[in-house]
Parts: sequence; structure tokens; C-alpha cells
Amino acid sequence: MNSTKQKFFDLFEDIDGNAEKIIDTQLECLELRMMKLEKKDRWKDILAIVQEYKEWGLAKENDDYHMMWMNRISDLIDSDDM
Repeated sequence: MNSTKQKFFDLFEDIDGNAEKIIDTQLECLELRMMKLEKKDRWKDILAIVQEYKEWGLAKENDDYHMMWMNRISDLIDSDDM
């Protein structure tokens, strides 16, 4: 298991206690994905990522939100891009 997956595995053992760390880790992963996509001029994929996580940015305190594990956008096209 790679280190990022292991980190998530460990954090998800206590979702409530680690919610902030889970979100921060996920956003760090997204930033890295978007930087890689930017280098390849994959702007539509970047826009899709932004739309996917727009709800997180708009959430207010005490709002319900749910994390959803999704396949990478480009997995069906070129799995080496990520």
C-alpha cells in the first residue's frame, strides 16, 4: 500500500476525530493532481475537480456534508497521468 493510501487508511479508523486531517490530506492530494494536470494542459479535468469539491468550499459550520471516494477523472483515458 502506498504511503498516501496508508495515511488515509489510518485516518479513517477514527473519522470523527480525524475529520480535519482527512480533509487536509484530501485537499493536498487534489492540489498535486491539479498541478500535474496543469502541466499537461488538462484544463477540463481541473475544472471537473473544482466542481466536485465546490460543496466543501461553500459549506458553513454545522452543515452536513459527505465525503465521496471517486475514481480519478482520467483513469479511463490514461492511467499514467496521475
